[in-house]
Amino acid sequence: MSKLFKRLLVLSFLTFFILIGVSTKSNPIVNSEPSLPPEIEVMDSPVLIQEQASLRSLDFHHRLSRESSVKVHKLAELPTQSQAHTMGHGSGTYFKFQGSYYILTAKHVIDDESVLLISSESSFTTVAHTVYVSERYDIAVLSVPRIRNLEAATLSSRNMEDWIVGSEVVYTGYPSSYNRLTSTGYVSGTAASYNSSLLIQGFVWPGSSGAGVFDDRGELIGLVWALGVEHFAGRPQALETLVYVCPISREELRRIRTTLRNL
Repeated sequence: MSKLFKRLLVLSFLTFFILIGVSTKSNPIVNSEPSLPPEIEVMDSPVLIQEQASLRSLDFHHRLSRESSVKVHKLAELPTQSQAHTMGHGSGTYFKFQGSYYILTAKHVIDDESVLLISSESSFTTVAHTVYVSERYDIAVLSVPRIRNLEAATLSSRNMEDWIVGSEVVYTGYPSSYNRLTSTGYVSGTAASYNSSLLIQGFVWPGSSGAGVFDDRGELIGLVWALGVEHFAGRPQALETLVYVCPISREELRRIRTTLRNL
């Protein structure tokens, strides 16, 4: 009986282990950690890439530069419907001072006109009146009503000696027949003999004159007034990457503010 008992006991253990093995094969152990879905490869579309690039580039000073930019027209040179892309305009920047609204632009853009038209990519048009013309610099200020679809900048100042070569600036204008174009430039030097101008390496073209120049903190501290021109082989050659900027000095800012307070 003892031998039979031992054989039955061994047989029982063998049967038990066989049943466990079968159960394990038919019911695999489930990992207690949730399984992650497979990675989905997103196809890059040109539109998505462009939108993402725009969002990355539109930091505060770029966005403010774009959303405060306007086009300045003289009434005599306002294009007709059939000549919608005719040049004869300049650019400007919408800003706020003591609860009123103004446009900063270049003096040569208004050309002694007292009444001008302001428009933008949003297709609004409003009348502007000249309220300040600098005696020394290529700077003018126009008075406008509040324009709700624009963001008003704050006029500031920066003396010539305070500019640092290599620092970044941004400006938005309406060159030629194009809608607003935003450019990033870098201070490269000065041109004291040209109306105490600051020289920027960027891009500019006729129609950009008057575009407000912002520093990397979003302060409106100057405006575009000219592009570089040199002579090669007796012919003038435009240097569209050499941008002449008229800085707003502290002295000039005081004059502007005094004039605007007394309106």
